[in-house]
Amino acid sequence: MNALKKIIYVIIAIIVLFFVVGIFLPADYTLEREVTIEKPVDVVFSQVANFENRVKWSPWAAMDPDAKNSFEGTPGEVGSKWIWEGDPQKIGMGSLEIVELNLNENLKTKLEFVSPRAGIANGGFTFEAVEGGTKATWHFNQKLSYPVERYLGVLLLDKMLAPSFESGLQRLKAQCEALPEAEDDGDGEEDSTSLEEGGA
Repeated sequence: MNALKKIIYVIIAIIVLFFVVGIFLPADYTLEREVTIEKPVDVVFSQVANFENRVKWSPWAAMDPDAKNSFEGTPGEVGSKWIWEGDPQKIGMGSLEIVELNLNENLKTKLEFVSPRAGIANGGFTFEAVEGGTKATWHFNQKLSYPVERYLGVLLLDKMLAPSFESGLQRLKAQCEALPEAEDDGDGEEDSTSLEEGGA
């Protein structure tokens, strides 16, 4: 009987410790990855801000090529939205909306998961002209509920998400660098690439 009591006390202590430690774990998760692309900022920006371009390099869209994608709003502007409905075992259902944008500088997005599990996260890109092209930085932030998601944030999220971000940036780089050079408009300046025209 004493042995059984000890086992019960140990189990209770573990449970209590689990919840106590969870209080001190980070309440949000942030991830950033960057890539240098040998194209001007406006070209790179259009491939990110226009969701009809973005779906072509998104690592998650690549996971479920048979998913149904739809788009709302004016491409590349605040309020534009990409909505997808895919295999619940792959990408499920959700949407990505531009909530803030500074042309060729940065943009912020709201990511809303509908299924298989509901949730909201924030993300975005910053763009910087550098020697040889553009540095694009992809960032992601999500609030973590107490206590389970806080443990996931510490133990698993980097392993789960970082490879997809890195893969996506390499796909973005390849997509941008495969675009033809803009033609000179005759006054020594390159024509701006229209977001509405798909960036090509």
